[in-house]
Amino acid sequence: MAMMFDLKELVDMMSIGTLMAYTIVAACVLILRYQPDSPTVVEDMGMGALDTGPWQYDAPLSGSRLFFELFVPSCRYPTKLSGQIVSHCTLLIGFVITILSAVFVFEQDFITAGHWWAVIQVVIIGLVLVVPIIVIARQPQNKKTVTFLVPGVPYIPALSMIINIYLMMKLSYQTWIRFGVWMFIGFLIYFGYGIRHSSEEARSRNTSINAIILTDSETETERQPLSRQNEKSTLLKN
Repeated sequence: MAMMFDLKELVDMMSIGTLMAYTIVAACVLILRYQPDSPTVVEDMGMGALDTGPWQYDAPLSGSRLFFELFVPSCRYPTKLSGQIVSHCTLLIGFVITILSAVFVFEQDFITAGHWWAVIQVVIIGLVLVVPIIVIARQPQNKKTVTFLVPGVPYIPALSMIINIYLMMKLSYQTWIRFGVWMFIGFLIYFGYGIRHSSEEARSRNTSINAIILTDSETETERQPLSRQNEKSTLLKN
């Protein structure tokens, strides 16, 4: 690749891809840490009860109640509502960090010179960034034990997103154009071919089919003794 492309352009492309991947990983850590345990395949298909335990469909809330849930959650365990709150706050964090990084990059001279309007911009955007981080920190985390857990959630992932997005903003606009072109080509290949021929999709489809077959077989097994009892009772009556 170094023989075909300019070395600086190649390094910039590798940098933006790596930083983007790290940003996505940090955002996923934020989102997944606050999600409730997923239901089984059978429950997910509507064959099981979902109204018990931490994983449940929350009733619609009023505006005041929703505002209260942002800062003082009523449940000690993650729910669907708290998971949605964290997901939306993570998207907001990414959006605000992008704006803040753009201000730092494009208004750096004005900020270092101490222009009041530039400093006020940074302060306001910084305060807006702090709010969703506090909201996420107030939500209950999933206590499931795994091999490794990222410490300092949500602060370390949020700091990672800030650093990564800022470094991406420091790259040239030519790098962003090349990155956009390659991403567009990748999306065409993925949605045009890959999504319908992926091994994960086939595995998920087979799992769903097996779950349906297992449920049908269990239902049929339960019906057989009942049918035999009905036959015996009919013979005794006759």
